Amino acid sequence: MLTTVPFLRPLETAVPVARAFSQFLQLANLHNVSGIEVAWNQITNDPGASRVEDNISIYLSSGTNDSPIEIHDNFIRGAYPLDPAHGSYSGGGSSSSSSDSGSFSGG
Repeated sequence: MLTTVPFLRPLETAVPVARAFSQFLQLANLHNVSGIEVAWNQITNDPGASRVEDNISIYLSSGTNDSPIEIHDNFIRGAYPLDPAHGSYSGGGSSSSSSDSGSFSGG
């Protein structure tokens, strides 16, 4: 059983241009995992140089009742479509979708 998933990266990170949308971090279909922490990241997205949809995406994932997924103290700057002058943007800083309540903590 996986017990820890730390994602602590105190460095500035740019999300590069991709043909499809991308995420800085995506957790998908992780269930009842303790010790998940996403903290102290500085994420920079520049117009015409990044194509991020959701910077941090937690999809159908959960921590435990005693150890919820913790997301805190992340600085996210900018979010743009591939062509900022003509495109639209539908993403966000962080998103979560879970079928298990009580196992996520964000701030």
